[in-house]
Amino acid sequence: MNSNDSTPNQTHHRLLLWDMITDKRSRTIFIWVAVLLTVGSIFYHYYEGWSWVDSFYFCFISLTTVGYGDFAPTTDVSKLFTIIYIANGLGALVGFLDIYASLRVGKPVGEPENETIDNAAAAQ
Repeated sequence: MNSNDSTPNQTHHRLLLWDMITDKRSRTIFIWVAVLLTVGSIFYHYYEGWSWVDSFYFCFISLTTVGYGDFAPTTDVSKLFTIIYIANGLGALVGFLDIYASLRVGKPVGEPENETIDNAAAAQ
């Protein structure tokens, strides 16, 4: 196969985050995740006194459920915020990663997982 050949399923040449911003079906969740990470970073920077990088790191690690344990909220307000933050942000980040993975493998967002099942059902 010639390296200059391109097919619609080849996505390695595309900027995937840009695709998520420009695609109106995925733009909302992209913006929501960005807002969550920004608001969380601001909150932890001011309430916990962490650096901006540490605050963003904690937010990202918490939402991805990695949770290394090197940072933890210390005040009651921060602990309550963290509960709400993770409960709200976990679904958003999972949705974001699902859309990102779909775009990465070249499957349009919202396309059925198994087309053969859909075709067999339509034939009946």
